[in-house]
Amino acid sequence: MVLLTGSLVGIAYLTEFFIAWWSGDPYEQFAFINRVFGPYGWAWCFMFGCNAIVPQVFWVRKLRRNPAFIWVISIFINIGMWFERFVIIVVALHRDFLPSSWAMFSPTWVDISIYVMTFGLFFTCFLLFAKYLPVIAIAEEKAILKSTRGGKPEAAMVGRGKQDYDPQLAWNLVMADKAANGHKYATHDSNPGNEGFTDPLEQGGGENE
Repeated sequence: MVLLTGSLVGIAYLTEFFIAWWSGDPYEQFAFINRVFGPYGWAWCFMFGCNAIVPQVFWVRKLRRNPAFIWVISIFINIGMWFERFVIIVVALHRDFLPSSWAMFSPTWVDISIYVMTFGLFFTCFLLFAKYLPVIAIAEEKAILKSTRGGKPEAAMVGRGKQDYDPQLAWNLVMADKAANGHKYATHDSNPGNEGFTDPLEQGGGENE
């Protein structure tokens, strides 16, 4: 998917230059020539390189199956997307129709504050999501709960969906079965070898522990 979208983005970047040339408008042509060969040409190179050229390494099967390498490439793509916004806003505005108003961009405290605010807004929303909404799929959590009951009797599982374990109920069931069948049950205290049926109060591995 990254390889496909990276290729499409690269084609889109090149199509912009074709459209500017095809239009015959000298102002539009200058705007795109200035993107590549102007004082901010380095920003365009970062944008095109990170968004269109770097994803092409995924043509190599070994690289696109390496999680660490995929993570590094994702960071480069994020950098490229940031430079795309920089090129759209800064490079398009620093040279307009009046050469007398041309200037290089220098961020003010307002620009820096807005940029820092975006990080604060993201982490605030992320932490609120983690606090009030499940960050783990409920289906996976249920599967884990069912597989970690540690041999506890099914009859002692109570509550909605039978996800809670009642140790007193389990003990009562053991005593009732002992009285009915006359079986000998051994606990951890009376059976150091831990043979036979163990005390449900001593059993571990449940979801409430």
